[in-house]
Amino acid sequence: MSLATLLLESFDEEPGLDRALLTELKQRAADLRSGKVKGLSTEAAYGFSL
Repeated sequence: MSLATLLLESFDEEPGLDRALLTELKQRAADLRSGKVKGLSTEAAYGFSL
């Protein structure tokens, strides 16, 4: 399980959380995991590589 997935799941019990936003974030994470969409490299997103 990825760190992003763990973080998203930790918000499930958070009061006042925008449920629509959480649903969208979980769908985007699932799309990345499945290969439906491709993420950006650090260099492409921020202009430098690690």
